[in-house]
Amino acid sequence: MSGKSSCSKVKEKALVIDSFGTPFSFMLPNGQKMYKSLVGSIMTVLTVAAVATYGIYKWQILFDREETTV
Repeated sequence: MSGKSSCSKVKEKALVIDSFGTPFSFMLPNGQKMYKSLVGSIMTVLTVAAVATYGIYKWQILFDREETTV
């Protein structure tokens, strides 16, 4: 048994996608150069979802030719 709970494993995997990590000019105790958080991971997912939704919306307008003026 690895000694880690399933919640901590999920949290570790979620921290991988954190784009809002704060860099430090010194090494953290665990050897990392950047502090990542669960909130940063959630914000990254929400930002990507919002940008993708907006892009799909604009793509649909482009193909439906709704904003064309000649």
